[in-house]
Amino acid sequence: MHKFINNISQNVLANFILITGISLTILFGCESSSTVGGDIGGGQAEVAIDTMSISNFNERSVNYFSGKFSFFAAGEYQDPLLGDISATGLLKPSLPLPDDSLEQNANMLMRIILDGEQIYGDSAAAQSFDVYEIDELWRANNFNFQDDIALDDGGSPIASFTVEEEDSVDVSLSSSWVSEYKSFADNNADSLYRRDAFGLAIVPTNSKKVVPLNASSTRFVVENPKADTFSVPINQWATSFKRNNASSLPAGSSVLHSTNEQFMEFDVDWSSINQATQNVSRAELVIYRNNGLMESSISSEPSTVQRPSVPTARLYLINPDDLPVNITSGSPIAQGTYSTDDGGYHFNITSAILQGLDRGIDGNRKFVITLNANGGIRSSIIFNNQATPSKRPKLIITSLTNN
Repeated sequence: MHKFINNISQNVLANFILITGISLTILFGCESSSTVGGDIGGGQAEVAIDTMSISNFNERSVNYFSGKFSFFAAGEYQDPLLGDISATGLLKPSLPLPDDSLEQNANMLMRIILDGEQIYGDSAAAQSFDVYEIDELWRANNFNFQDDIALDDGGSPIASFTVEEEDSVDVSLSSSWVSEYKSFADNNADSLYRRDAFGLAIVPTNSKKVVPLNASSTRFVVENPKADTFSVPINQWATSFKRNNASSLPAGSSVLHSTNEQFMEFDVDWSSINQATQNVSRAELVIYRNNGLMESSISSEPSTVQRPSVPTARLYLINPDDLPVNITSGSPIAQGTYSTDDGGYHFNITSAILQGLDRGIDGNRKFVITLNANGGIRSSIIFNNQATPSKRPKLIITSLTNN
């Protein structure tokens, strides 16, 4: 029994030493190796904490998928630092269920549900839109952010509306468009509807803000003169997005966009990790956000101007030649959570480092950092490996060894 209790005490001591070592790393951001010692099992236990820089930190870009996310975007805003952004929202309603039908002279509304937390630009300003029919076949599953879309915009729009500070808006659609939709619904012509009806585009007409539209809640409402009102969901949605006139960032900073028009890749110098102590207990990647630049770049704008917050980022270990498919269908190896304590995204990549030490990493694979993509327009400026040493991306390796 005495031996059993002694073993428990030794384990508690070891855990205490390990936690203390990790805490010291977080508090002090150690830039060089350090050790913490203690007696474990009759030997000297050492917690080694190594902080190393990241090599080959490079910018990458792809034309990324924009359809079938939780949100799609519409609006326009002239960001003083990140450029003039314009988003056209694309959507197409489903046909009614068999028990629902449109009466003659039925009115039809497009009921848009917004997310005020993700507005990009002046949240209090009035953003105006026109609605046009789309003039080409498209599919949300293979529509990309930077793709163009043909519109039937030679005449008057089928609707116009303005978004201010409300979280929803009902848009009455023209009777001619409702009649066209009714002809497909009356004939239950689902295959013809998929092929010959192209849906609607929400086109910004001024430059105040970009609003995120909730895809699961946005719907079309049919108001019949006599029968009950009913609604139909949207079955296709995506965003056509453009960015122009972006300013050059100062040396040491890079930008991540949720559209993946820009993200980052890097390598790990495996030789710099202490191969003699492969008992890695934790490996943490820290990427710091340049909050000062983010805030100062809109300091002269009205107080109601905002860029949506980005609390998480994703880390992949992939072959960059296979982008963007492998960051769409593949799972990230870690999700980084932003910490207000040090202004950094923190990724637990212990498993990836252990695998690299044990079996090596395919030479074509690299670490890739992206922002979480949900269909909204969001950006984050981070420090890269040209920043001041205290703000450079770093890998913190904590190892426990018995001597």
